[in-house]
Amino acid sequence: MGLLSLSSLIITIALSRLLSVEEFGVFSLANALVFFMIIVFTGGIPSSMARFISLSQDGLYRHKVISNGFKILVPWILICSGLYLLFYQLIVTYFFNDYYFSSLGVIIFSIAIIEVARQLIEKLSHGISRMSVAAELSAYSSVFLVILLMFAAWRYSSAEAVLIAKILALLLPIPWVVMKLARVFNQAVIEEKAVAVSSREIVLYGIPLSIVALAAYCFLQADLLFLGRYWDASYVGWYSICVFVYMRLTIVPRAIGNGLAPYLARVGYMPSSMAKLERGMIYALAFSTPVALFCAAEPENLLIIVFGEKYAPAAPIFMMLSLYFLMASLLAVLNPILDFSGKASARAVGVVLGGGVNIALDILWVPVYHMEGAAWATLIGYFVFFIIVMINVERKVIWHLFYSKKIRSLVFVCFLVALVTLVIKYFLSNYSYMLTLLTFVFLYPILLFVTKVFGLQDINEIKTFFPR
Repeated sequence: MGLLSLSSLIITIALSRLLSVEEFGVFSLANALVFFMIIVFTGGIPSSMARFISLSQDGLYRHKVISNGFKILVPWILICSGLYLLFYQLIVTYFFNDYYFSSLGVIIFSIAIIEVARQLIEKLSHGISRMSVAAELSAYSSVFLVILLMFAAWRYSSAEAVLIAKILALLLPIPWVVMKLARVFNQAVIEEKAVAVSSREIVLYGIPLSIVALAAYCFLQADLLFLGRYWDASYVGWYSICVFVYMRLTIVPRAIGNGLAPYLARVGYMPSSMAKLERGMIYALAFSTPVALFCAAEPENLLIIVFGEKYAPAAPIFMMLSLYFLMASLLAVLNPILDFSGKASARAVGVVLGGGVNIALDILWVPVYHMEGAAWATLIGYFVFFIIVMINVERKVIWHLFYSKKIRSLVFVCFLVALVTLVIKYFLSNYSYMLTLLTFVFLYPILLFVTKVFGLQDINEIKTFFPR
């Protein structure tokens, strides 16, 4: 994930500068369609197969799981492919009402199929505890993506050329990684066999995963589809820059949440686990809160410096979605609490309801208010999800975090920094960007140590939140 995120950062900055806003919007919208197709085409089956494969190391059992999974997955992909090829032109002509997607049908389909294969490889490697296979796939893909996509954008300056380059970059590492994965599976281990898993069981376990993924897609990504439907590709390009930034920034709190999840699953609501959760929340908030404040305070300057002058119109949206980022960061740490306490279904309900609200408001507001309507739809829909999660988290957890002296000190520090930022914006507006940046880079860390939110020992302990 880290390698792909780094390559994605490099690619996005390069493409935003090499392509026009319209072409970048087409590229972003094509990727949003691909993400939707991946969810539908896989139906959660690769994740389900990985889960059942992990139950036993017996070689024959694992091959049986793969065989039963493919009995469903392959026909399902063929059905979805047939429907896609039959109705693609009709749907894009009606939905997007523009010519540029009529010529991208085969390209989008090719990327989606390759991504499905990549997801299957990744999930199977996780299922057999060989994450090195998935890491190699990510590493090779990252290098090819950076080189080929940047070359295509520089040489041809079109979204179509970049998407074709993406097909090649994603496809090249697959044969090598598949051979390596096959060798691992052929190293059969004989042990007491687990009960054989049927195709029906694999599907039943995968369907809820697919529904949750589809509902989560409604946040941010679906906004791009409706902007492409009711407005032109420029709006998609501006909005997608905001989506990219905040999706990448949430990797940090997600890493903290993922690091906490196994520990909390083992020890439950013990004092030691509550202390661990408190510290994880402090790390997440210490990163996310100043980032959200800085993005809200200097959205235009930040976009211009990183992505170029042509993305300045996205500044109001960038500022609004900083609130989404803050909520997403909190949930990235709290979601594992629901998972280990047996309330994952509550989180799934929250995602479905929040995503439904997002879509409904997109339909109502995007045609009238374009990007602002999409941003408000996401904020309200995600807030519904946020409230449902908070209601289902144990009260003892909430109260423990609420009464935490360090968390309250952190909130106080963030309030002081926000106040300083407002003073700078109001009285020193000509130098606001540099002064605000200095405030967050120097004053903020000093205040964290002065108020004893962090000590020297915390620097060494941060690494304990990341899996080895």
